[in-house]
Amino acid sequence: MERYYTIGSLKPFSEIDIKKIEDTIGSTLPEGYKNFLMTYGFGDISELLMITLPDKDYFRSTFQDALDIWELTIEEEKTIIDGIIIARTIDGDTVLLIPGNKSPFVVMPRHSMSPVYFSTFNKVINFYVSNYKLEDNIYFDSYDNFKLKVFSDFVQNGILNKPLFEKVHKRFIDKIAFDRIIENRQPKYIIQKIGGWVYFDLVNKSSIRVKFQQQFEEEANRIVEFINSEMNANDS
Repeated sequence: MERYYTIGSLKPFSEIDIKKIEDTIGSTLPEGYKNFLMTYGFGDISELLMITLPDKDYFRSTFQDALDIWELTIEEEKTIIDGIIIARTIDGDTVLLIPGNKSPFVVMPRHSMSPVYFSTFNKVINFYVSNYKLEDNIYFDSYDNFKLKVFSDFVQNGILNKPLFEKVHKRFIDKIAFDRIIENRQPKYIIQKIGGWVYFDLVNKSSIRVKFQQQFEEEANRIVEFINSEMNANDS
């Protein structure tokens, strides 16, 4: 299993946690996927592939009358309808686990009619890393105990105040220490002491997001308060 740059404190699964999942879905988990959960826990890969609690009911209840949106054989329909959702993507893809299949991981794409099969969970990840060219920006962001604060009050008198956004961004870079920058065009400033990051939407210049873990909330609040104060300061 590959090792990824991680953001925040992880919450790896224990053997007991794995057993509970297996009891719920009525099947053992593939070794590589189980090892992933026991190393990282729940979270996302580069804010694209969101790995969450397996759900054995959602796909059937949602798509049992809509499988014709994909090109499936009769045999595929019989197996896929009982697929267990283990991940989703920001673009609407669904990743299913089909226990017992030779290739037990199936990507049900949002923008294609053909499912894509994989023999290991690592190959699922590499599929998205390759398709989205994430090689230089691949990371795992933990979902454990996290909170999100969004600043979007950059519209004043019906006009987007881009100079204010730019000022806050510059002041943040000057005053706040961070560990790493991911994606220069839409920068995400990784701050491990809050278990998260601060994201600036430099394309639209309309929002800032602060993700942090609750155990680091006191430190995160200092950054939130700094951003608030800069947004509310008079230009001079």
